Order: sequence, then structure tokens, then C-alpha cells
Amino acid sequence: MTLRFSNWLTVLALAALVASSAWWVRAKLHAWTHDRVTSELRTRLGALPERQAARLVRHLAESDAEWLAVLVASTTDSRASVASAAMSSLEQLVERWSALASTDNSPRIAALARLLAEHAPRLPAERIARAQSLAQRLLDWPVDSRRFDAAQLIADCEIVLRLIPAEEAELRVAIVPPRTPAAPAVERDEPEAPQLLSSPGGIRISDD
Repeated sequence: MTLRFSNWLTVLALAALVASSAWWVRAKLHAWTHDRVTSELRTRLGALPERQAARLVRHLAESDAEWLAVLVASTTDSRASVASAAMSSLEQLVERWSALASTDNSPRIAALARLLAEHAPRLPAERIARAQSLAQRLLDWPVDSRRFDAAQLIADCEIVLRLIPAEEAELRVAIVPPRTPAAPAVERDEPEAPQLLSSPGGIRISDD
């Protein structure tokens, strides 16, 4: 028995619903898996010796923006070589993205700006200048504002640009004159009131 036309529409609608639901489930599963792996990578980086951790950071950058969250978080690593490898990797990624069309790199630029705004306030003062250079480059980038919130990008970059780098912090300290200790108050003796001289007893001054 053949299905009526209306029944076919119902079947097609259900098939579309199942297909879209499957895509939603896959997307959620991928996001959950990615977050789980990201967390494990950050834990592993913290446990590795410094040289191996720096090598792993550079290796992660080869996957483009896939592990962007790990790279930006690694810029705050207490180990200088790991943090430097992470920042260099980010700079190289941005350079690589500059060869792409704005429609392709806009989501990457927005994601990097958001992560920098999140992690840069925890950077040591001596690392802030490089982060600000990166943020300024993102702010000047000719991106496609139809694909993301341009106002959010500007706000994220400004968070980084308002931080005080080491050079400026040192300059501020240098130009503040040292406080001179206040001179101790000198206690002054109150002058004694003049005393009237009295005549020796029994002696009268004559008017003669």
C-alpha cells in the first residue's frame, strides 16, 4: 500500500529531525571530548619537564587553532621556556592566518582575543608587552564583523592593552620622588613672664 503525499511529508520531516538531532548530539559530544582532552593536555604540560613541555606546546601549534586554549594558557606558565614557546607559537599562528581570507580567520581572531583577555591579567609584568603586541594586531585586523561580535573583540583586546608592562611599571617607580621624612617637631620652651622686682623688706624709698 503506497503512502499518501501527506504521509511522505511527515516521513521526510521526521527524517530531517533525526538527522539534525544526530548532528546536535555529535556536536555536543565533540565539544565535551575536546574540553576533556584540553584539560588533560594542560595537566600533562604541568607535569612534564620544562624542555619536553615546551616541545609539546610547539607541537600543539601545528594543529592550527585546535588547541588554542592550551597555547594561551601556557603563556602564563611559571617556566620561562614553556611560556616563550607558547607566545611564539601564537605569534606564528597569527602570521599564518594573515594569509587567509577574513571570512576564514575571523572566528580564529575572535577566539584568540577572548582567550587573551581571560589569561593575560595573570601574566608576569615582563610578558605583558608581547601579549599587548598580539592584541594590538588583532584589534587592527580587517575581520568580517558579520561572523562574530566586533564589539566583544574590541573589549577583549582593550583588557589586554590596559595592562601595565614591566617597562612602564619601572618607569612609574622611577619618576615618583622618594618621600622625605618629616622633620621632628622641635619643642620650644615657653618664655617666662617677666617678674617685678620688689624692694627689700623694711626699706622705704623716699620721695625726697
